[in-house]
Amino acid sequence: MELVAGANTIIPTSLISIEIQFFGIDSSELDFSAYSLATNAKVCSDDDMIFYGQLHNKSQTIKLTQTSSSVCFQINLPEVSPQINKISICATLANEQQDFSSVNYLNINIKIKNSNIIATSKITGQNRSEVALIIGEFYRYQQSWKFRLISQGFNGGL
Repeated sequence: MELVAGANTIIPTSLISIEIQFFGIDSSELDFSAYSLATNAKVCSDDDMIFYGQLHNKSQTIKLTQTSSSVCFQINLPEVSPQINKISICATLANEQQDFSSVNYLNINIKIKNSNIIATSKITGQNRSEVALIIGEFYRYQQSWKFRLISQGFNGGL
């Protein structure tokens, strides 16, 4: 399934991953992060932020791996704390003098544990002036999980 900004899809409550490949920019210029948000839409502690300096949370339910051209967040949805209502996936440019127009595009694949692709998307950098971007969010919906492609940026950072 190809997602466009604002679209969502049901995600199996299992071990899933979101792989983000980036093109047109060096890996040292782009930082990716995940934020576990409670029902009040805020992180409860530093443990709820996953980024280059903290590659996993304390419970190991969210892990970040990086290569020179991609990042991957593995999320063990059945083990995510019931206090967590949403997991936001974000990207930030390391140099605030740049904006996302310097990124050709981001290619996004959401996979279940056996590597079957559930959803894909492509976010282009063309005409973007933001320095930070919410790529998408996994969120609880009734008794299951969904993913929504956000593709919304901010000029002043997250």
